[in-house]
Amino acid sequence: MRLIILFSFLSAVTLSACGSSSSSKTVSPGATQDFGVPVAAPSGAFKVSLAWSTDLASGTLANSAEVRFSDANDQALAAQLEGFALFMPAMGHGTIKASELRFTQDPKDLAHWSVSQIWFSMGGSANEWVVDVTASAQGQSEKVRVPIPYEVQ
Repeated sequence: MRLIILFSFLSAVTLSACGSSSSSKTVSPGATQDFGVPVAAPSGAFKVSLAWSTDLASGTLANSAEVRFSDANDQALAAQLEGFALFMPAMGHGTIKASELRFTQDPKDLAHWSVSQIWFSMGGSANEWVVDVTASAQGQSEKVRVPIPYEVQ
């Protein structure tokens, strides 16, 4: 009897702790178009910021994002997007179907790219997935890891 009561108490504590996670965004990414905080390349040659155009879902190519490049002063910077690789560090793997990705540069704003047909191989909590963005700007080709602060369904 005491074991059942203790188990029930611990289950209730665990459930209430899980339900109050502050790391998860409650607003869907597709509704906000929030580019978030830019992440600097290791050399400082450029910064990368992402905005998700859709709610994030696994098992579909319907996901899309906007990528924006800026200089050290947060001014738009023309850049060549070379790679956009999803990775889940906790699981030690990326995603499949990377060959399906489509990159489109805005001809009027060379600092802005659209990426479509993004495939998440599995769901995950906020910040479990990251994007390794590879780009070249100002004579530097670098990889920048950008966290995804949204849940992937």
